[in-house]
Amino acid sequence: MSLRYRRLLWIGGSLLATLILLAFTIPLFVDINRYHDAIESQAERLLGRDVTLGRMRLTLLPLPGVSIEPLAIASDVKGDPELLRAESLAAHARILPLLRGEIAVASLVAHHPVLNLRRFPDGHWNLPDLASQGSSTPPRQPSGHGASGSGLSLSKLRIEGARLRLVDEAVLPGKQVTTTLQQVDLALEGYAPGRPFGIRLETDLPPKGSGHLRLEGIVAPPPSLPGPASGETSLKVELSKLQPSAFTVYFQSLAGFAPPLGSLSGKLEARARLKTAGDGTYEVEGDGALSGDLELRGVAMRPAARSSPQAAGDLDLAIDLTATEGGKRIQIRKFEAGRGKTRLAAGGASFAAITPPPST
Repeated sequence: MSLRYRRLLWIGGSLLATLILLAFTIPLFVDINRYHDAIESQAERLLGRDVTLGRMRLTLLPLPGVSIEPLAIASDVKGDPELLRAESLAAHARILPLLRGEIAVASLVAHHPVLNLRRFPDGHWNLPDLASQGSSTPPRQPSGHGASGSGLSLSKLRIEGARLRLVDEAVLPGKQVTTTLQQVDLALEGYAPGRPFGIRLETDLPPKGSGHLRLEGIVAPPPSLPGPASGETSLKVELSKLQPSAFTVYFQSLAGFAPPLGSLSGKLEARARLKTAGDGTYEVEGDGALSGDLELRGVAMRPAARSSPQAAGDLDLAIDLTATEGGKRIQIRKFEAGRGKTRLAAGGASFAAITPPPST
């Protein structure tokens, strides 16, 4: 190696070492907490509600970012619990999109957050509207399936050990239904509004300590305006000792009947392209599919009034269904049910899908 190349390598290595040293030492001398109140005000303007930020710390490697301990976002209704509280939050942003005026989050990690969701009787949620907050300029209209009208993107999201509490006033008119999930772990990959993104979700299921849910796959959300999603949603679900009776009001609202007693375990795979209908509801675009194996243990139908409960039993199911005509018809490619040595198999049937009863 010539002397010239050795000098170039030495200069390049020195510059790299200097940049790394600066990246470690600058945060020690720059106190980002000097801008604490300004950042807090900007967050409140963006979210349209009170935000409380704890002590902040600046980082430059591997990407510029900031960590906050703790963080709290208030509800939009006075007297309600905080929408979000987290022990710590760490965010890292990409530089080049920021120069273009876009919010491109490389990673966002929240440790042990508590999220209090509320759905009001008219169906709207207590979540902030990021598309309209903080700007007097009307949002851009989508020009295609991939358009979102937003400059926000999120490469990686990690939520670890969360507690989620949902108060629902829309599923059962005139009453509040509260559902709590413990130890929720959520990961999103490549999120951008209007585009497919990866998801992994694990959580314990109610009643506390009874069951477990794991979900993994690709979600292609339907657009805000009528039209099809930009891709196909494909999900794999693993259930362990789910008790459907814990979600009775949702079964009754969606299917018009109460679920049986007992527990449900198994694996399911589902795929479909969704679309937004003219009335704002979601429908299946084209064909969809559902397949998997389920184990029902201790199953018993709910006893009628003044009658004794039926004896509990076990049931094994294997299903392979296709939804056609936009989900209006169901085709059974495979259906097997077994109880002990007795098994029943069927296939090739087609029937109209059940239409949920109208809300009263």
